[in-house]
Amino acid sequence: ADIVTGMNACSGVLAALYDREQSGRGQHVDVSLVESQFAMLFEAAGPALNGGVAEDWRPFRHPIFEAKDGFVCINPGPSVWPRVAEGLGHPGAPPPASIADFQQRVAQWAGALTLDELERGMDAAGAPFGIVRSMQDAVELPYFAERGMIAELPDPIDGTLRAISSPIHLSEAATTPTGPAPLAGEQTRDVLSEELGYSAERIDALLSDGAVAEQVAP
Repeated sequence: ADIVTGMNACSGVLAALYDREQSGRGQHVDVSLVESQFAMLFEAAGPALNGGVAEDWRPFRHPIFEAKDGFVCINPGPSVWPRVAEGLGHPGAPPPASIADFQQRVAQWAGALTLDELERGMDAAGAPFGIVRSMQDAVELPYFAERGMIAELPDPIDGTLRAISSPIHLSEAATTPTGPAPLAGEQTRDVLSEELGYSAERIDALLSDGAVAEQVAP
């Protein structure tokens, strides 16, 4: 909720700035944690908003199945069934009669394969699937390194820190981090002097009185 709300706030600010360019008027941007999280559930909320009952919703939209050496996500659906069946080694299998039938058959087929065998078969058949990975697996995927999604930053405490970079890539500007996150109060003097025009003596007095604080790298 914290992260999505920040992204929504950024989008709202950008929209308001664009509107100001057109209208000349500024406006207040209002976002909340709970509303941002609620909005992320739009698909699951559909039945509840449109006359459905509690039993209309089932957590089978992205079912997880266990292979010999891990887990895989395979979505149900009449249009993808022939490819799923082929990818799991059962081409021409009749379509399932129900979600329960789908889950039972796919669980049996997936359980007989390794993830490598499953991945090769599903890719060859053009079937939709996703290997369930741990976070340790995910951060080491070559794809993210190739896309510049893993940034190495100098860190005043740990020396070097790896972090996730921005998922937004621009053709004419860099979007990678420019440095590590500042320490708590690291920029206190800069803000007070550059933004508020405080003298060095006044800043020292505020620090001595405990009105503000700063933290510097060891």
